[in-house]
Amino acid sequence: MDQTPDPGGPFRDPNDPRFRSTKPIPPPLPPRPPPPAPTSRRPRRYRSTFQLSIGRVLKQSFSVYFRNLHWFLLLALLVYLPIFVAGGIFYSKPREFPAAPLFQNAVSVADLLLFQNILTATMVWWVVEHLRGAKVSIGSSLHTSLGRIVPVFGLALLSGLLIGLGFLLLLVPGIILIIMFYVAIPALMIERIGPITALKRSIALTAGNRWIIFVLLLILGFAGMMFAGLLVVPVALTAGKDSGPALGFWLGQGLGLFTRTFGAVLPAVVYQEFRVGKEGGDIDSIVAVFD
Repeated sequence: MDQTPDPGGPFRDPNDPRFRSTKPIPPPLPPRPPPPAPTSRRPRRYRSTFQLSIGRVLKQSFSVYFRNLHWFLLLALLVYLPIFVAGGIFYSKPREFPAAPLFQNAVSVADLLLFQNILTATMVWWVVEHLRGAKVSIGSSLHTSLGRIVPVFGLALLSGLLIGLGFLLLLVPGIILIIMFYVAIPALMIERIGPITALKRSIALTAGNRWIIFVLLLILGFAGMMFAGLLVVPVALTAGKDSGPALGFWLGQGLGLFTRTFGAVLPAVVYQEFRVGKEGGDIDSIVAVFD
């Protein structure tokens, strides 16, 4: 029996050319670069030095407001028409406690969750178009806002829920959330984003200027209280027992057309200031989405 070892067996000669690999040897891999040094600073997306000017915001807001006051009041009347119809039906008969306060509380909730947000969404487009010198119409403004009615309503519900929970936590967190969400509706309308993204966008834009927004809200709230204290409350108190609640409601809603329209102009102007001041754009680039 042949005892010659198999060349491919355990006695294989490593120098035998029959068993040498013909594949080229790959070059060695380059060394990995060292990881970046850890840092606690995050890159800033916005200009940290921008400061909102209260004087400039109020000047622009009053300019837009008074130049379009008649159109703004008509627009608010159309938006709040369901509330006026409901008030006319409810107060067609004398109403006393507790029916009148319950109705007015329901109107206030509907105003905060829906009507004020629709009015703000409608006037955002009007304000930015006016600031760049373009002509605006009520029809086009309503068409733009009603096309986004579902995201606006979703944003109102989400922000209202968060703000309500904030007010349950000793009031201060609710006020902070109101300030942080102040330009959420302009961001939702102009940038065509969803409710959650709009809230995040508002938080980013208002960073570094929230005390200034707080002062603006104090000014707006003080003006509304002055209107109510000088006109609505005295008339409602001096009116008869049967007509007092109804008269107070109609006066409050009538004067509310002025304060609500100005309250809708203000966040649009603030949003435009943030976009130009923090991101270096211009008014034409802001409204390019509507073109």
